[in-house]
Amino acid sequence: MGAIRPVIRSVIRPVVRSVFGDEADPLAGAVIFDPYRDVQGRNIAPVSPYANNLTISGSSYKETTASAVHGLSCADVSVDTIMCITFIPVGRIRFLLGTTATSWAIFDTSLVSVVAKGANCPTASIVDNGDGGFTATAVVLTATAASTLFLTMPDTATDNTARTFVGDIAKGFNIVTRQQNFGSSLAPYSPILGVPQSLANYGAYGSAISAQNGSAAGADTNDAIFSGLTLIHTTNQYALTTATAFDMRNFSEFITGKFAGTSGVVWSLADSTTTTKYQAIKQAASGKLSIISRNGGAETESAQLDVSTTLNVCLHFSANNGTLTLTNMATGASVTLADTAPTTAPRIAFGAVGSSTVAQIVNSLQWSHSATFRQAKSNPAPAYRKIKSLLAGRGVTVA
Repeated sequence: MGAIRPVIRSVIRPVVRSVFGDEADPLAGAVIFDPYRDVQGRNIAPVSPYANNLTISGSSYKETTASAVHGLSCADVSVDTIMCITFIPVGRIRFLLGTTATSWAIFDTSLVSVVAKGANCPTASIVDNGDGGFTATAVVLTATAASTLFLTMPDTATDNTARTFVGDIAKGFNIVTRQQNFGSSLAPYSPILGVPQSLANYGAYGSAISAQNGSAAGADTNDAIFSGLTLIHTTNQYALTTATAFDMRNFSEFITGKFAGTSGVVWSLADSTTTTKYQAIKQAASGKLSIISRNGGAETESAQLDVSTTLNVCLHFSANNGTLTLTNMATGASVTLADTAPTTAPRIAFGAVGSSTVAQIVNSLQWSHSATFRQAKSNPAPAYRKIKSLLAGRGVTVA
């Protein structure tokens, strides 16, 4: 027998893959509009985006018997934030506002006092409202991404490590109002419907790009309505961005929502200086979408794509090498159209063609998320999975 040669193993660095595919963040580099975060940046609607081990009935939140945390996951933040909640205790006297790290406060409703705070919660207070309800407020300082929480706690809890315990189905709380603002000052609570007047760009690209809700900076009849999770368009409502550096011949758009209209345009890239240059998703009929394109001449239109009118659907609309493609990501079905190839610096519009005279306004649209890329995505699946997962965490199910 010959000598046994040693096996020489090379050092191979592992390939780190995200759960969404090969891309670390499949939404990196996009212009992102997110109505939920717009609302969250001002006043969050008085409903929870995500409940942890709670049974919900209207404004009532009761614990389950799980050995776990029991409460609401509020905003995911990476900046200082102030949280405020008005609630009615049910069987519990101690509650926590803040994060699982060092930015938290524990409130005792029987003592009407703050019994403990983490190092990164500089200010907290609780007020007895005299009607069985209490208003708790906490300033939460965080420089890294964290989920903010409102939790029930054991009656003797003095630290956030006590947040995991066996729940009691007779105990919990009722929500009256809930707010959260970025920064360390709290705006007065106001009903969420009808505000805000602008949409922020939460993507890594185009920091100067924002969108105006309606036809003017102030309140007007063209304002789409924020529900807390979505932006709702009915007759004559739309939103328009500032000018972009996008190439209308090479882009990808992912828009997610309910497309229940019968006419008008859902989303478009259009030259704001003329009425004759645009690429758009058209609501062709109930449950039917199509592509329309125009470059100075007549408008061209694709065949129709079937979509649900009741489920949330993610659409992928792209321009690549002279072809426009619209895909229903839930079914994989798609339609195509030869690109008329307008060249201009367009603006994005939701619910209309954003040309010099806003046109083809949609008659019904409810959308939850939009991500626009400066180039066509050859593999849209990772972005679709990321958006679907993101919205699921808020209680929005996407087909």
